[in-house]
Amino acid sequence: SPAYLDKKLKLSPDTPVGEVPEVVGEQVLEQEYRTRLCNLLQEFIASEEEFVQDMDFFVSHHLQHINSSPDLPPAIASQKDAIFRNVDDISAFHSSTLLPSLSECDTDDDVAMRFIKNTDGFEKYIQYLVGRA
Repeated sequence: SPAYLDKKLKLSPDTPVGEVPEVVGEQVLEQEYRTRLCNLLQEFIASEEEFVQDMDFFVSHHLQHINSSPDLPPAIASQKDAIFRNVDDISAFHSSTLLPSLSECDTDDDVAMRFIKNTDGFEKYIQYLVGRA
């Protein structure tokens, strides 16, 4: 059976979604566990969708303004490539690769596999942090 069904979580009916209680309660029925997992996955995907929207706005408005503004202070203009490095690549990775693949996930194992399969995309963050392409 899938790993998420093999977990022996014990939750009370009052436990908020996403929280594991310190006190052991009744064992969750399989359907209740699936419902909670589904809610967590939907929340995770919704937060990724919001991140994609925020990054799209940043790239289309803020970076566009920085690249086209004649009033940009010289200190920023001379360092804009170092400051913003590959933000547009990170945004593209999330919108065209990660989010579509997460939308196909039904289990936590599916999500884990998407992260593993997209390791190269996450390398863009290391490129951003260390400043190398």
